[in-house]
Amino acid sequence: MTSTTNMEKTARTARQTVEMQRDSYEALAKNFSALHRRNVEFAQTWMTGGVELMRAYQNLFSPFAYARQGRQGIKAAQQTTQQTQQALQATQEALQATQEELRVAEEATVKAEEATERATVKAEKAEQVTAKITANTQAATREAALRDEEENREAALRAAVHSSLKIKDYEELNVDEVSKKLDRLSATELNKVREYEQHNKNRETLVEQIDGKIKATA
Repeated sequence: MTSTTNMEKTARTARQTVEMQRDSYEALAKNFSALHRRNVEFAQTWMTGGVELMRAYQNLFSPFAYARQGRQGIKAAQQTTQQTQQALQATQEALQATQEELRVAEEATVKAEEATERATVKAEKAEQVTAKITANTQAATREAALRDEEENREAALRAAVHSSLKIKDYEELNVDEVSKKLDRLSATELNKVREYEQHNKNRETLVEQIDGKIKATA
């Protein structure tokens, strides 16, 4: 029973460890998904800003804008052009960085999902092994209990036969020696001697003699 308990504890601990690993991988996958969403939002914000700057650039360099602003407008346009170029360059760099982060996040998410699947498979296998160990242990326990019960019953029967026949070792007696001791036995005692004889030497001549004695006492 102690061995069974230890095996069940070991299997349960292994299953709990695998489940903890699986939960960790699932949490990691969720974090990468959140990072993915934040990066997408960041990229969209940069794109929106870049588009607005381009619109301002186009409006500034329209013929009507030149006519209204003159040299000051041209200077402001040049500054706006430079700022727009810088913003576009920054946007491009940010997009490239975002794409790289998204690629890394996607790879990490795939790995986390694969690890979660492996952890789930391990947990299922651990449960199957635990169930198999438990079933085998229970079967072995039942068989051991039956053996113990049979051995105890056989020992009790042997003790009863030895007591009835007033002997120390039944197996040392031959058929004639046992036959001489049967006359003073009751039907109950004769049945025990018959059962013990059948379970051991099972000598047909002696069994027939015991059966005759039993019928005579009936």
